[in-house]
Amino acid sequence: MTEEASILRALLPDLSPWRASADFRRLWLAGVITNFGTFLTFVAVPVQLKELTGSAAAVGAIGAVELVPLIVFGLYGGALADAYDKRTLILGTEAAQGLLSGALLVNALLPEPAIWPLYVVAALSAALGALQRPALDSLVPRIVAYEHLTAAGSLNSLRWTVGGVAGPALAGVVVAYAGLGWAYGADLVTFAISVALGIGLAASPAAHEAVKPSLRSIAEGARYAWSRKELLGTYAIDLAAMFFAMPIAVLPFLADELHAEWSLGLMYAAIPAGSLLVSLTSGWTSRVHRHGRAVVFAAAGWGVAMVGAGAAGNVWLVLAFLALGGCFDMVSGIFRAAMWNQTIPDELRGRLAGIELLSYSVGPTTGQVRAGGMAALAGVRASVWGGAGRAWATAGALWLLAPFLAPLKAKQGLRPASGRLVAVLVAGGVVPPGIRLPLQVAFVGRVHRVLGLLPCAVRAEAVLGRAFGALFHLLVDQAVVPLARLADRPSLEQSHRTAPLVPSIVPHIGRIPPLDTLAAMSGQSLLVPGELSPARSVPGNIRRPEYVGKPAPTPYTGPEVQTPETVEAMRVAGRIAARAMAEAAKNIAPGVTTDELDRVAHEYMCDHGAYPSTLGYRGFPKSLCTSVNEVICHGIPDSTVLRDGDIINLDVTAYIGGVHGDNNATYLVGDVDEESRLLVERTREALSRAIKAVRPGRQINIIGRVIESYAKRFGYGVVRDFTGHGINSSFHSGLIVPHYDSPHATTVIQPGMTFTIEPMLTLGTYEYDLWEDGWTVVTKDRRRTAQFEHTLVVTDSGAEILTLP
Repeated sequence: MTEEASILRALLPDLSPWRASADFRRLWLAGVITNFGTFLTFVAVPVQLKELTGSAAAVGAIGAVELVPLIVFGLYGGALADAYDKRTLILGTEAAQGLLSGALLVNALLPEPAIWPLYVVAALSAALGALQRPALDSLVPRIVAYEHLTAAGSLNSLRWTVGGVAGPALAGVVVAYAGLGWAYGADLVTFAISVALGIGLAASPAAHEAVKPSLRSIAEGARYAWSRKELLGTYAIDLAAMFFAMPIAVLPFLADELHAEWSLGLMYAAIPAGSLLVSLTSGWTSRVHRHGRAVVFAAAGWGVAMVGAGAAGNVWLVLAFLALGGCFDMVSGIFRAAMWNQTIPDELRGRLAGIELLSYSVGPTTGQVRAGGMAALAGVRASVWGGAGRAWATAGALWLLAPFLAPLKAKQGLRPASGRLVAVLVAGGVVPPGIRLPLQVAFVGRVHRVLGLLPCAVRAEAVLGRAFGALFHLLVDQAVVPLARLADRPSLEQSHRTAPLVPSIVPHIGRIPPLDTLAAMSGQSLLVPGELSPARSVPGNIRRPEYVGKPAPTPYTGPEVQTPETVEAMRVAGRIAARAMAEAAKNIAPGVTTDELDRVAHEYMCDHGAYPSTLGYRGFPKSLCTSVNEVICHGIPDSTVLRDGDIINLDVTAYIGGVHGDNNATYLVGDVDEESRLLVERTREALSRAIKAVRPGRQINIIGRVIESYAKRFGYGVVRDFTGHGINSSFHSGLIVPHYDSPHATTVIQPGMTFTIEPMLTLGTYEYDLWEDGWTVVTKDRRRTAQFEHTLVVTDSGAEILTLP
């Protein structure tokens, strides 16, 4: 490949999601087609109102009748998207909006068209658009593989920005030369084509435990947004940016001041044109993994561009700065979309998309008022560059006065960049409302499409040219922690080793290949069950846990805070468990069976007066768990022979003195590939960081937040349905310790609490399958996974590890 071809390939948009997902292609093509119809109506309605009334106020009133439906139905639409099939919602609202375009067509063909239908249709269209948009936004992560989400964001941004630049121009020609009826009729046809394409989409049902739409479910989404401070910050940023740094309303006056009235159309087109340029050269964005830092630099660039546009004395410089702002804006939007798609839990995507819709629907309206008022008081230029300056002042205020936006230091593995990201985003005005101006005039038919187009032109990202892209890539890839964090999905609220386990109910993000192709893809043969040896005996003088011989343990009703005597007993149990694991690990080598490792650990515990806690726990047949390669947890030791290049997790728990000590670790078998070795090392580091984050007074969800934010640096999956747990005289006391960011895990950590932390990280998806034995849990894509665990007691200043040899 020539150097020129390599450069071109690096710049052009990544088409991976378009090639890999038929549903994404249908959705993308439907959007391209309906964008043009949308803009026909977008232009036709204000023209018709102008002809019928001759009043600018009457035209502007369209925005007023749209605002309330956008707010109300945006929130409700989010709840609907989480509770019902997204495909059905999209098709239903699409067809309904087509009927509204038909009503506009009928009205336009009357000898004397009425005025009131334009307002009624505007309100209904806004409501339908607000109902549909959350379903559209939350569908993309369902039909696109996780690793292609950034590229999908770029392609969607390209779709919207092409419409933003070409759509109004085409609409103007149709309205001027063919008439209003043709414009409305063409919009109706594009809706019909869109529905036809949408029928081919696969069903996208709600999660099994989805709640019905209600004020309570909407409030749940709001609580989740509040619990995710960096997401909450993005809402505040969006509103503040639009309010303080929106120049569109004063562009006509800026053109007058520059004595270049001819340039007004170019000014309106400059920001979307810059965004389009970046969309067309967005191939590099898929190779950037520090999304949070990318948004920081993009937002800062937007702020600089708006200051330049306000200060420039030459119309061409103004256009250049506006276009540059569009470039940075597109970069911001691409990575913000990636962060959202990769971190919001599936069952909350709709409601969070509704909240986001609300944030970028209210901001433009109030921002236009701010811009006009500031221009009247301080002048047009001050309104442009001063608004951006006020956004930077807001950023400084958030930086200094809102510590919740930047809660802890990087040494604890938390999101060190989040607070500053929030601040700089506000400073930059993340969402330059490039092509939102028409909303201030009028919009009927597909309001959500325009709101989608506009924020995509305003809230997507990519780079202006290869040189800038290379510099941007360098800065981004050296950033600290990306804000991408997978969020809570409260399923399987049960003990870590409850059996039989329930398979995951949340659809995998992306397509899992058939099992007969997985081995070839991973370069390894898939694990299969071996033969079990007879159960090992335990000397009669060793005390048994109460659950041995029972189908299930007695539920624990005691306190989570333990006495010093209990903690001391747990040190003994933990030490034996750690040493038993170390003895078994000495025997790990190619050619050794997992059953042999079970024998070594079993004999060590029995020789030291301890009972192997897993033996007989809910019928588990062995004395430790051996999880090889793609086995996430609970692998049963058998005749499986370890091979050179395998990785294996040993999970050992000892019961002595009436208490348990639980630990596990992942080991390398012979010469292991670099990818697997790094996975093991980083999983160990994730546990270390989580232990350091344990402090009295913090909520227990700090543990999962630390683990997940660290794991996402490397694109690892974080297993959700198997968690850490309370441990004491009970193997699993009922306390749940999620390894992902769970806003529901609000238990306050107290001195004397004893529990395990045991993160399970995967090279691919965190979804899993369950073997017929009811215990062995394997990754759905059969890629490798690693785990480490310690039992801890909370001290006055942190945590003490009880499972040290």
